[in-house]
Amino acid sequence: MFGRLSVILSVAALAVVSCGPSSIRSPMAAQALPEKKEVTAEAFLGEKMFTGFIHTGYEGGEMFYTFFPSRGEPASDPFVMWLTGGPGCSSEIAWLQENGPFWGQPNATLAYNEHSWSSVANMLYVDQPLGTGFSETNDPLNYAKNEKQISKDMDTFLTKFLTLFPHLVDRPFYITGESYAGHYIPSIAHYLLQNPIQGLNFKGVAIGNGWVDPYTQFPAYADFAYANNLISNRTYQHAKKAYQACDRAVESGIWEIANVLCEPLTTQLLGTLNPYDIRLQCEVPPLCYNETGIGNFLNDPSVQEAMGVDKRWVDCNYVVHTTLLGDWILSVRKKVAGLLAAGKAVLIYNGDQDYICNWFGGLDWVHKIQWEHQADFRQKEMTDWVVDGKAVASQKTVENLTFMRVFSAGHMVPMDQPEVALLMFDAFLKGPYGQTRASSVYEQIFM
Repeated sequence: MFGRLSVILSVAALAVVSCGPSSIRSPMAAQALPEKKEVTAEAFLGEKMFTGFIHTGYEGGEMFYTFFPSRGEPASDPFVMWLTGGPGCSSEIAWLQENGPFWGQPNATLAYNEHSWSSVANMLYVDQPLGTGFSETNDPLNYAKNEKQISKDMDTFLTKFLTLFPHLVDRPFYITGESYAGHYIPSIAHYLLQNPIQGLNFKGVAIGNGWVDPYTQFPAYADFAYANNLISNRTYQHAKKAYQACDRAVESGIWEIANVLCEPLTTQLLGTLNPYDIRLQCEVPPLCYNETGIGNFLNDPSVQEAMGVDKRWVDCNYVVHTTLLGDWILSVRKKVAGLLAAGKAVLIYNGDQDYICNWFGGLDWVHKIQWEHQADFRQKEMTDWVVDGKAVASQKTVENLTFMRVFSAGHMVPMDQPEVALLMFDAFLKGPYGQTRASSVYEQIFM
């Protein structure tokens, strides 16, 4: 699971973790004030944006953020946080390649994204856990090893963030993200339910192609590959038998064994195809996409000066990734059930060309959520969502849970289908379990 979510967990990576530091973390000697900087450089095309660092309470622990006020109604639009997966991949990837105000270009410049999610919401992108993207820590003991640590750090971050942007207090707040954020989001949301932040009006979550429940995702690889004519029937039957050992290892919770048994089966089925989009070849392993342009942009001295950073940017931090390897095997499905029971809006969406977090596994784990309306949700049929006379997705909604399969999209739905993704996002925010206001768009998509 590396990249936005990388299932390429090598034996070398296992060695790094097994020899890693203990879980003791050092408190800061003195709490630093959070930072807020308005970015006005021409390179950002006049887009209103803010960047800064917020200390999380550990020695040298600074979490970096980028905040884009809404292009629509910044004084009233919802407050939305986006988290990229990995684990250890930067959220700059999202605001430069997916749902942010810009499209990063190969020549290290930016182009305007008319389908930015900031068109309808105040968007916050965070580099987390510590060490990801521009976030920093001067002590390797500060790297998070589990979701509890990640959630506590995010609690500290959000509490301080609201002091910088007090106009967002009591604004409807949503947590969104993709890939390994399928672990982050339910865990952080669960923590917020148990430890509410004053002024944070938490309403719901949206998870795209999320790594939520390994118990259902791993068996789905062979089914998805066979259904998409990637493997023969003989290979399919062999894989289904071989996955039985993988399943037992996942259930054991011993990730070292699970990785050895599961990872080869997963990668061998795919061959040289892009695991994030089976229509493509993997040109630049392991992420498969050429991110040289955005890397050159973010490492340009004038851009870094404008953003208030002084650190070489990399898309994904392998130390952060390997420190969390013991976390990836755990299921967080029950935490999603808790959100539904609490009446929070939950949108699960999957691009149907993604292999690594494919929609077969996504729908399966959603069906297995134990909640009041589980039977009704399982029995309800998927229906097409038609835009401009064309079916662009299929979905079903029961109460505050929606599952959507987005057609002709890979792992990064907003990158592959930006207009569809924005319509989906806007409808989610305006639905009866979002801001509780009527929306013809919501009714068109989700009802």
